[in-house]
Amino acid sequence: KDGVRIRFLAGPKGAVQLRTPIDYRDIELQKKSPWNEEICEGWNGLIYVVSGSLAVEKQVVKSGHGLTMTGRYRFELQAIEKTRLLFLAGQPHGEPIRQWGPFVD
Repeated sequence: KDGVRIRFLAGPKGAVQLRTPIDYRDIELQKKSPWNEEICEGWNGLIYVVSGSLAVEKQVVKSGHGLTMTGRYRFELQAIEKTRLLFLAGQPHGEPIRQWGPFVD
């Protein structure tokens, strides 16, 4: 709607459900299209720009770069040009990260 296409990959509206609460989306924005969201209290979030560029709170984020968020955080962004981004947010699971496993979902 209004220049925004969202594919829900994992989470409440996604095809994949995990034990740890997560929200994972693939988003396409047309030039000058706005999009806003809120990260839940106690969650961490990431916006990664796959192609194009965004303006987020007076900061420009270009293709190949990202922006992290912690805690309750409401943001609004606007596409500077046609942009594709990945939005990830989730509740930390509190388990150590191990590169070779075992993996925690």
